Amino acid sequence: MGGSDAPIILGLSKYMTRQELLEEKATGIAKRKNDFVLDKGHEFEAKIRAKYELTTDGDFPPVCFQSDTLEWMRVSLDGFNKETNTAWEIKWVGKDNVHVPISPSHFCQCQHELMVSNASQVLLLRGNNSDDVDEKIILPNLPYQEMLQVVEFNFMKELKKYVKSLSRKRLQPNP
Repeated sequence: MGGSDAPIILGLSKYMTRQELLEEKATGIAKRKNDFVLDKGHEFEAKIRAKYELTTDGDFPPVCFQSDTLEWMRVSLDGFNKETNTAWEIKWVGKDNVHVPISPSHFCQCQHELMVSNASQVLLLRGNNSDDVDEKIILPNLPYQEMLQVVEFNFMKELKKYVKSLSRKRLQPNP
């Protein structure tokens, strides 16, 4: 269960439903993603990382973490600085969405990242080109993280039941 799954589980994603995520996790068959947005995001992420590493004189390599207590809870960070214990989340957004309040889906993803990585903060960088970037610091919100952990745990229980039901259907003989 990764950071981008958290908003989907809570029904905050405009790209995928909870049911679609359940089916994707159970079958391993991924729903087609918006390639344009993904490509723009990866391109933007590389530019922003290079720019900020030069201007801050710090290293923020991408890194993955797994929960110490719940092995299914993981996160892939766009960047992480060990010295400052800061995670990075880089989002390419449309030009009208750069300097707006943080969306509930981005906040949710950042809280998942904080919970799994034990980072002290997330630097959320949103923009649509390398010159127009909005920086927001996201701090841990423990009540939100507790709620999120319960919801994710319940989703995992539901996923196990769903996988079992699919297995039973496969084992039943055809009439």
